[in-house]
Amino acid sequence: MKALGWIGLILALVLLIAAAVIGGLWFGKQSMTATTPVASPGHTVAAPKYGTVSWEKLNPGDCVIGFANAWQDSYTVVSCDAAHSAQLLVRAAAPSAPDDFPGVKVVAKEAAKLCANPTIMDSVAAKLYSELLVEIAYPQTEIEWSRAPHFDCFVTAPTGQFLTTNLMPVTH
Repeated sequence: MKALGWIGLILALVLLIAAAVIGGLWFGKQSMTATTPVASPGHTVAAPKYGTVSWEKLNPGDCVIGFANAWQDSYTVVSCDAAHSAQLLVRAAAPSAPDDFPGVKVVAKEAAKLCANPTIMDSVAAKLYSELLVEIAYPQTEIEWSRAPHFDCFVTAPTGQFLTTNLMPVTH
């Protein structure tokens, strides 16, 4: 029964990632002028800037309230100990990012692969929730790619539910 639970979780994550990719292709990112991308370092992240911040100022580990999707222009950052609707787990440079935009299908596939990796979140803390969703943001155009060739992976609670813990992976 335990194996079936893991298979179900993996299938749910794959379906949610596919939905996020399709949603990303549909809605797109309106503007991308990001600072240098950084990879998620575990629980040791920069002190969050509580309050509303633009998407480019969001840091891996930041917990947010009022999360609508991974393509917002701004987010309201709160303590991860407080009820929150999402957490940015990864802001990572695209692996093997070429100088030229490889096309949205290639970028979407790379983003989905990165965000589907189970090591992007604390597996022990994740067991506290019956369901977690992963949403992805990535460059949609050549201009966005030239400014910020990176991916964002958010973990969210199902609609109407909240997270109450830090889901960043613990580094040993």
